[in-house]
Amino acid sequence: FEYSQTKNNETGDLEAQYKEIVLGVAYRPIMNDRLNLFGKYTYKENVAPTSQSNTNDVEASNMQVMSVEGVYDLNDDWQIVERLAYRVMEEKVKDFDFYTTHTWLLVNRLNYRIDRDWKIGGEYRILTQEEAKDQKHGFLVEATRSVSDNVELAIGYNFTQFIDDLTDLDYTVAG
Repeated sequence: FEYSQTKNNETGDLEAQYKEIVLGVAYRPIMNDRLNLFGKYTYKENVAPTSQSNTNDVEASNMQVMSVEGVYDLNDDWQIVERLAYRVMEEKVKDFDFYTTHTWLLVNRLNYRIDRDWKIGGEYRILTQEEAKDQKHGFLVEATRSVSDNVELAIGYNFTQFIDDLTDLDYTVAG
């Protein structure tokens, strides 16, 4: 949970406010961990200060993001990962009412363990924005090296023009 607010000391008026609530759940059985399931819910609310000049006239916004992910070990070497995320966002631009948008993300991932220390993975992503009737898709690749039982280092390349974080969606990323 994160919360902050800015008040004007002279007038006592609330100038800005930010709220973020994140809840998560996981199913990770100890005896047979072939299937792992994860769920996450995020709520964000932001009321921008009137004096802030770089907000593109967005006075207030709030969003809800729900995601579910399943990881399934096909065998000792192959693993499949599926993720589905959904965002509902409302924004109020100066002199207009709130406008609602709906965004979906589907991620299909396949991982392969080369040996005890190395694995490679590939991901295909589809991002759909309903109101714009827009769909973006692409893939990314990754190589991972195990440093210890609890630490891995990875390097990869994202061939899409977006990231998979729907709470901070950016259409200008690459690499």
